[in-house]
Amino acid sequence: MFNGKDKEKNIRRNYINKKEENLKKLYLNILNNSNDGTLKEELYEIFKDELDIINSNNLI
Repeated sequence: MFNGKDKEKNIRRNYINKKEENLKKLYLNILNNSNDGTLKEELYEIFKDELDIINSNNLI
């Protein structure tokens, strides 16, 4: 049985995993529909930062 702390970690982990998958899908969709290299670079930096935040939260 989960105690309160384990349940919170599990909920947080599930939320982060869903957010990460949604960001990856969005990122790939934008990249596939964009021809502008500068836009791709900017989007990469934005999503890279988001994934860094997600990955740092996975360590909790």
